[in-house]
Amino acid sequence: MSVGASDMFLIHVDIGRGSYGLRVRRDEEYLYRRAAAEVRTVLLRFEQRYGGEAKQETTDLLAMTALQLATEMIRLRERNDTAPFVEMLQRLTKEVSTYLEVNRVT
Repeated sequence: MSVGASDMFLIHVDIGRGSYGLRVRRDEEYLYRRAAAEVRTVLLRFEQRYGGEAKQETTDLLAMTALQLATEMIRLRERNDTAPFVEMLQRLTKEVSTYLEVNRVT
């Protein structure tokens, strides 16, 4: 399905020291705003943790934020990977079918 120009609009999100304009689909605006809020939350946590005398550069803190969020995303993907369970169910189904055939259970 093609996204028409009328389905897209410009939003601005503030992250770190910058404001960024993004063209997004209207039905995804909330997703982008929540994502920006999450980035700001993690960034603030790193600023508080590593601020003070050894003040980190914003780019370093943004890199650490990106790494943190990417790690969480990968962890969620792996947790939602159902392939091992599907394989186990297929194997068990085959074993049950074989047992029923051998023992003539109908």
